[in-house]
Amino acid sequence: MFIATYGTLLLAAAFFAHLLIWRIRLPRNHTQALLLIFLIVPVPILSAVFYANPGVWPASVWPILHLLLFYTAMSLVYVIGYSVIEQDSALLATYAKIESAGAGGMAEEELVPLLEQGTSPMQRLELMAQTGLIERRDDGYALTPKGRRLARLFALAERLFGLPRGG
Repeated sequence: MFIATYGTLLLAAAFFAHLLIWRIRLPRNHTQALLLIFLIVPVPILSAVFYANPGVWPASVWPILHLLLFYTAMSLVYVIGYSVIEQDSALLATYAKIESAGAGGMAEEELVPLLEQGTSPMQRLELMAQTGLIERRDDGYALTPKGRRLARLFALAERLFGLPRGG
């Protein structure tokens, strides 16, 4: 019960902090801002709970580690989900159009143009440049140190999961 209660409390607090910050001022780098929010929010909340009622804490360290693992996993799921939704997704637009069509659905001829919309490769490059993963050069683009670290992480994941190189 400890993990479910405090995990939900921490996630709700981080979610409301996210909403509040986005209402005040939209950050330049959404993913980085979300990661910071989900990293910082638990500290004051857990500190306040501990000092207000030390008897709430379990006697063992394992439930606390489980809480942090649960919170971290759910936070990363939220950040990944948010990054998918924030992009101009042809797939999400298609779902919305089909839903708005009602029980009758939509003809295939109406759906094909929807699937051709969405984020263009140039928009993706611009987003990668804004987040510091790539930089514009005279003859194209190159990875930044941050981009190289991420590329190494993807290469490691590909080897670990036995995936073909490049996705």
